[in-house]
Amino acid sequence: MFNSSSSEAVDLFTFVSNGTGRSMAKFIPKTKTDYGALYCFIKNEVGNMKEPCIFNIVPTELQLEILFGPPESLQNCTITNQSFNSLSLSCDIGDDGGSKQSFHLEIYSMRKEQLLANVTSHDNPSFIVRGLPPGSSFIVVVYSSNSKGRSTSVALTASTLFSAERQTEDENKSVISAVLLVSLAALGTLALLAVAAVVAVVRNKTRSSPNEESEQLSVLQFLFYSLFYSFCSVLTVRTAFCFSSTVFLEVPL
Repeated sequence: MFNSSSSEAVDLFTFVSNGTGRSMAKFIPKTKTDYGALYCFIKNEVGNMKEPCIFNIVPTELQLEILFGPPESLQNCTITNQSFNSLSLSCDIGDDGGSKQSFHLEIYSMRKEQLLANVTSHDNPSFIVRGLPPGSSFIVVVYSSNSKGRSTSVALTASTLFSAERQTEDENKSVISAVLLVSLAALGTLALLAVAAVVAVVRNKTRSSPNEESEQLSVLQFLFYSLFYSFCSVLTVRTAFCFSSTVFLEVPL
């Protein structure tokens, strides 16, 4: 029976007995899991051997260099949790290359391209990194290493959430931008209507009597005041422009 380095027991049937009480087994290790212990049992008409003979099969230095090396790269790496200043990541372990491996994580700022965090785990490829800047994007690099070297790196992108203060600030900016847009649209409409009204009055001036001119100017002035008052009412807070124009035009707001 052969007990491999991966603790798997396998019965061997490649032995030959010559009938004189001597048996010979042929076993050739081909992979790194084929090194381990070979157990030999003997039985006869009296019974079975209580303690087996044990032959330890170990690789030579040359075989060690061929069969054992750096670990495989980590697999299925995913961001498991993120907050405004922390990230959590976990991966599946690859082959260890025949010796104990450690796991490493590096976080780089995507904007400044500088190293922000470097974490090593000797147990499993699960990491939690705190103290990161909020609302930022990063390049996350993970790899494993053993006494023979390091694995191929795995890179992925991640980002922290915006903080509550920044979210409130962004919302306020959006509200101000919307109000400003509506105000500019109203101002443009007011300007176009005013120009159209002035053109109409100028065209009718030569063919109208003084009384008709006075009536047209009164209508024009009323229309202008009404539109101006509506424009200022759109703003949630009346600007200095509205107050100064109100005094100049003598329009009660």
